[in-house]
Amino acid sequence: MKGKTHPIAVYELVERVGKLTDEKQAILVEFDKARELYEKRQWEEASERFRHLWENYGDPPSQTYLNRCEEFTKNSPLRIGMVSMFSNQNKQLTKGKTMI
Repeated sequence: MKGKTHPIAVYELVERVGKLTDEKQAILVEFDKARELYEKRQWEEASERFRHLWENYGDPPSQTYLNRCEEFTKNSPLRIGMVSMFSNQNKQLTKGKTMI
């Protein structure tokens, strides 16, 4: 988010209440599994899941996480206790004490 220096929660509107398809539900479950791997810093495993979601369903958040995983595989992020944060202003990896 432009102008934000502290992380904020971002939510994705998925579907209207009662209109969620089985396919979309399966995508959400798979995305959650990929995010768990991402948060555990298991970049390669998370990449595989995000790549599957991006290539098969065109899920934009998965593409974002896939790009981050690929970058983290090449350039391991920060020490223990610190987590990486992306800045939209300059699109560079910056240090922060927060979860992404």
